[in-house]
Amino acid sequence: MESENFFPGGQEAQTRGRQFIAEDYKKHLDREARELGQLLKDEKINFGPTYRVITSQGEEIEIRSVFFEKQIVLSEETAREYRLFAQDSTRNLLGNRRLAVYPPVNEGSPSIVVGEIATAYRGKGIASAMELAANDLLQREAKRTNHEILWKVENNNLMRTNVEEQKRWQSMYGENGALGFDKKGEKRIGPVTDLNSEIEGIESILLTREKDRGVSSSETLVDADDAESIRAQRMDSMRRLTEDMKELSI
Repeated sequence: MESENFFPGGQEAQTRGRQFIAEDYKKHLDREARELGQLLKDEKINFGPTYRVITSQGEEIEIRSVFFEKQIVLSEETAREYRLFAQDSTRNLLGNRRLAVYPPVNEGSPSIVVGEIATAYRGKGIASAMELAANDLLQREAKRTNHEILWKVENNNLMRTNVEEQKRWQSMYGENGALGFDKKGEKRIGPVTDLNSEIEGIESILLTREKDRGVSSSETLVDADDAESIRAQRMDSMRRLTEDMKELSI
């Protein structure tokens, strides 16, 4: 099972026109760029909505979502995999999220979700904003399949991060943390009847934190007449992002 990872963040600066990020994150981006590039080449990629979220530091960021089906090893079944990419207003890459949704073992069991999150900078509210988008996607996935989801997280950084990093992880994913996971690092997500599960038809979603009321969402739908051109634009945008990740990983 993959884990929740927070790589040490670099300084938020520019050097010779390039984003200045941590070495650990560069290695992560190399893998992401290779996988995303192959998906684009094979045209096996599908597009979900672009999320707009205000971070806890007051910065508006965009989180683009894509998904694809992947054959499960030694099985005839497939898992649905989601990728989320967060960028600021100048298109600097801030972080990315992987989610793999595995089908239920039997009729009475939930779908299992595991994954990984990585951020270029820490302490800027990027991870928590990305998890709002991830949670929204998984709610829509539960609606699409009409099946409960069991989202599992695991702290993979216990041996290498400092006390403050551990406190931050616990504040999000620990028992009584902000994201609603239990002491075993699990969270159950059931179908939400009023959510639109046809995510390819959603152009963007604005997620807003509301005090004492959780998170609200506001959708902008893709006009059916513009669907093909919007897909082409998204393909071009993902190709540019892939090239950016390749450059950043050097």
